[in-house]
Formats: sequence, structure tokens, C-alpha cells
Amino acid sequence: MITYVGVRAAHLLSFSIACLLSLTVILPAEEAGAVTIGLTPAQLGLLGDDGGLGTKVNHGSDIIADQPGLREGAVGVAGNILEVRLDGGVTSADDAANGNHLVTITGRTHTDVTDNLPLGSDYQLGVITGDPGSSASNLGGLGMRGFTVDTVTGIRTSTGGSSSLNSDVEGSKEISGGTSGTDFLVEGNGPPHVDELATFDFDGEFFADGESLELVLTKVKFDNKDSVELGLRIMLSASVLGGGTVDTLLESLVDTSILTTDADGNITVHFDALFGATAGLNAGDNLESFSISALDDDVELGNLKETAEHFLINSLSGNFVPIPEPSTLLLTLLGLTGLTLWGKPRA
Repeated sequence: MITYVGVRAAHLLSFSIACLLSLTVILPAEEAGAVTIGLTPAQLGLLGDDGGLGTKVNHGSDIIADQPGLREGAVGVAGNILEVRLDGGVTSADDAANGNHLVTITGRTHTDVTDNLPLGSDYQLGVITGDPGSSASNLGGLGMRGFTVDTVTGIRTSTGGSSSLNSDVEGSKEISGGTSGTDFLVEGNGPPHVDELATFDFDGEFFADGESLELVLTKVKFDNKDSVELGLRIMLSASVLGGGTVDTLLESLVDTSILTTDADGNITVHFDALFGATAGLNAGDNLESFSISALDDDVELGNLKETAEHFLINSLSGNFVPIPEPSTLLLTLLGLTGLTLWGKPRA
């Protein structure tokens, strides 16, 4: 396990918010309790490529049409955007209005290609896939693909595909770790030789109790070409409320207390094994967001164009902490101010 700790400018605002939240001890928010969110198409209530409920999502040659909770993002901004409720299923407008929105999921691809990327490119924007599952070793869940792009501008193309003029997509249907060159002008389109990640952003009504989180990964694949096999290789990046972003490199055959593997090859990621034992992740920390990515470990051996690491994200579970309403914060601050003034000695 290798850990990298950094503080990003965006978190200065988060730190200020955290300071305010720390003042709400008079009127504490209760946790929503342990919740498990299934991420298969059926559990989310998503329509698949064939229009069927719970069937394969974005497995065709063009992106699926927008539907409640899943939409295509703007050019140069986002691939797919998936919004999920606290009680499972996708977030509707009513859910968002009623405070039931839990997490927004997006993704990135080609993260290892960093040179000569055109400004406003779609090249690194991930398209979320949904697999209904087919066996004990493939329980189904979310994966990631990439847009087919113009190899000069990097903008997503729309050539008609299999059924429509929706944006073209390509590549394997899992979150993949692959090795490639770093230059866009050389690599162009070329999935599945990419490194990919999924981001879970708790941007609505809740923060995540970091220690309580677990992810189940399924349809797991990794190579056996290394002189010392490391297992599935992933990067877990956690953004702490009021703190920084902690990046931790994990390998399933090495970090066995964090990544546990069942008899069918499914892997559970235990966040509690990280907290308190990893610099920057402390007991009691809440998370604003986290991302998980697949990393191919053959790049050190010079094996370009290999794709060795694959997984789907089957479920997310944990305890989620409601964000106090602004009125609660104001009342709390006024209450503390009143106590301070009341306690001052008179002249």
C-alpha cells in the first residue's frame, strides 16, 4: 500500500464549511444509518440499450438516450452523469427536491494519456455502463467506456452507430487498467488500452462516514505476467471534508486486509482498514467524494497495449450523514454567539 497526501485549493472552501459544521454540536444531525446501494441496472431501475428495464446499458456502439437519473453530459465537461437516491434507484427531480439524493457518479478514461490533449476534449470523459450480471463471479454493476472522438479535435463523434445519431462509444465495458503511450496525437482512439476511474461525489444532502464505506467489485480480472503477482491493482482517492485528498495504491494480493476476495473472485474494499492507519485519513472523518481506478502494472515492464485489470462496481454501502440545513447552522451560530455575549463580564 502506497499513500499520497495532498491538499487542493478546492478544499479551502470545504475547510471553511467544515469549521461551520463543527459548531453544530448543539443540534447534531443523525446519520441515515447503514445503507447498501446496489449498482446493477435492475437495482437502479435503468432502461437498457434495448429499452428493457434492467438490461445492458451502453454496451452498444452509441450512447443510450437520456433517462431519469442518467444523462449524457455536455461536450468537454462530462461523459455520463448518474444520480442515485439514498434508498437506491436513480434520482428524480422530486427526489432531489425532497432531500433523497445521495451521490452523483461520473467517470474518466484514458487517464494515462496526458500529452497534446486538445482544449475542451472529450477524450478522457467516461461513459458509464451497466451490466446485469451473469454468474457468481459477475454479479453485475457499473463499468466504464470512452467516447469515439475526432483524432484532431478530441470531440465526441456521432456517426449513427447501431440505432441513432447519439454519440459514439467504444471500448471494454468494465473499469479497465491498461498500458498505452501518453501522447493523444499518437494514441488517438484505442480502448481498451487505458486506465479508467469512477468518481462518487456526495454533492447533495449527505456526506459519507468514511470508515463505514465498502465497495463490492465483481467480474474481476488481473494478469499473471509480473515476476511477483500483485493481484488487482487499483488507486483509491478519498477527499476528506475539511481536509485534503488522499491517494492510496492498493493491490489485492498484497493489501489483503483492505481488499478481501471471496471464493468467486469478487473483491470487497474495506475503507475502515484505511482510516486511522493512513496519513490524512482519521477516525471520524467524513468524505465529500472518492474515486476508484484500475491501474495496469505491466507498464513498468514495457508491455504497451496490454489490458490486464478489469472490474465492475456491484454495490456501495455505508453510513451517510445529513448536511445540516442553513437554518440549523444559523440558529447554532446565533446560539453560540448568544452564549458568548451572555458569559461576558459587565464593565
